[in-house]
Amino acid sequence: MIFQFILWPNSYFPLYGEDYQIEKEGRILGLTGEFISYLIYAFATSLWLLFLARIISGALTANYPLLQAYVADNVSEVERGKAYGILSAALGSGFVVGPAIGGLLSS
Repeated sequence: MIFQFILWPNSYFPLYGEDYQIEKEGRILGLTGEFISYLIYAFATSLWLLFLARIISGALTANYPLLQAYVADNVSEVERGKAYGILSAALGSGFVVGPAIGGLLSS
């Protein structure tokens, strides 16, 4: 599963384009891909379905690089470091708080 996490986002990210002119469409596609993969995760009955969900999630998700491109395009150079810090803090807190919430909801 870790291999899937590394391989698929890196292999499909070039399809989003180099200049990030499709930021809105990319975010919509990424969130839709996450939704579909989470549904497959939730109802998976075998290991191959888990791998399929991870492949779909990786192939359709490039939200973080798109958000970084959005910050680079729309935030002034003076405030850019702060914006990247907030973005990284949000991602990191999601990694910490998300599993905790999932654990609480599962019990």
